[in-house]
This record gives sequence, structure tokens and C-alpha cells, in this order.
Amino acid sequence: MALPNSGALSLSSIQGEFGGSNPISLSEYYRGGPLVGSISNTSNIPSSGTISVSNFYGTSSSIPADLQARCNLSYNTTGGKFPTTTIQTANWIDSSMNHNNISASFLRIKTTQAGISNQSTIQYNAAVPVAFFSGLSTITQSQPNAQVLDFTNGNTNTGYTSSASVLPPNYPAGAASYSQHSSPQVGSLYGITNGNPCIINYS
Repeated sequence: MALPNSGALSLSSIQGEFGGSNPISLSEYYRGGPLVGSISNTSNIPSSGTISVSNFYGTSSSIPADLQARCNLSYNTTGGKFPTTTIQTANWIDSSMNHNNISASFLRIKTTQAGISNQSTIQYNAAVPVAFFSGLSTITQSQPNAQVLDFTNGNTNTGYTSSASVLPPNYPAGAASYSQHSSPQVGSLYGITNGNPCIINYS
């Protein structure tokens, strides 16, 4: 809960927001130190020098939500009459997210298509508590620079957006955490050649 923007503000209120021990000293609460993170919610708090109670008006220890990640994708196909196509992460531009004060980090997104079968998966570096997903319903992947074949008319368009449920019904009910789940279908299903970056948004 954020500290008030005006009015009375005590050292004990600052301690209640950011933690710390008694006796309370403002020198514990420099931005970038062990108790106060360098996040947008603490921009008024100095990292050194003069510090006062007034620097803490409107500040918060809550980590702002970050629900976007970006990566470059690689595209490989076996070729032939019945190819298997694999589109997956080549490298991450930004792989970390935060929601409900819980951090998550992507390991890989991968789409594999063989014939008309298409499987798309998102994997995390570590199991993500289910509370991270609370309030989220949709993953959207997009590649603004991708070249996409429109199978209905044979035209090539630029860019695509594809969405999927964050946690589809086929995932275990009551699970405490998830290390992977389905992702929006990308790649050869849409006739994509190559186009980076890939942008992933949760909402």
C-alpha cells in the first residue's frame, strides 16, 4: 500500500511500507539500498546525500507490473514435401515480467508444426506461482515486421497478432505453479517467413 501524498507521515509508517528494524533511521531507506528498490514507485527518494521524510510522500514498495517481454525468433524447416517447421527463441531482448509482486522469467517460446498439427508452448526458467496469473486472462504475441502469407488470396502482408488463454482449461486445476503452458500459435500456421522482434503481452 502506498504511503500518503500529503499530511502526517511518520518514520513508523515508512518502516511499515519498506521494512527495517528499530531504532528507525532514515539512512536505512536510500533508494537502491537493501530496503528500497530502484523502481518507479520510489523515484522521489534519493540514493545518497540529504534525505527527509518528505521524500517518501506517495512512494511504495510494490513492484510495478511488467507484463511485456521481447525476443528474436529463429525459423527452421526440414524442407521436403511434408516438412516439420520449428520457430523458437533465438535470443531474449527482455525476458522478465512482474505481476502481483511476483517475478517470472521466460526460458523459451516454441512452435512446432508437422503437417496440419501445430503445437505452441511457453516455458519459464523456473516454476511460476499461480498467483502471478491471477487477474490475467490472455497472452498476445505479435511480430510487427513479419511477412505473413494470407492463404485465402495468396497475398503477403506485414505483421500479425495472435492470442491465447493464459491458462487453458486443460491445465491442472488447483496447481500451485506452472513451468510452462500453451502459447498463441505462430509461425508456419500463418505462413510467416521471418520477422523480429516478437512481442509477448499478458493482460
